[in-house]
Amino acid sequence: MAAAGKALGFFLEANDWFCNAGLPSDITIVIDKVKFHLHKLVLLWRT
Repeated sequence: MAAAGKALGFFLEANDWFCNAGLPSDITIVIDKVKFHLHKLVLLWRT
């Protein structure tokens, strides 16, 4: 498991994309039946 907030990459399970940051996802965005499980801390750091 990665340190909190440190994403090492992404992985796909069925139609769900996850970040292996070791945090529970805060928001799920669905685009064309594909789910992206995102973390608010990572999104805030990108702004």
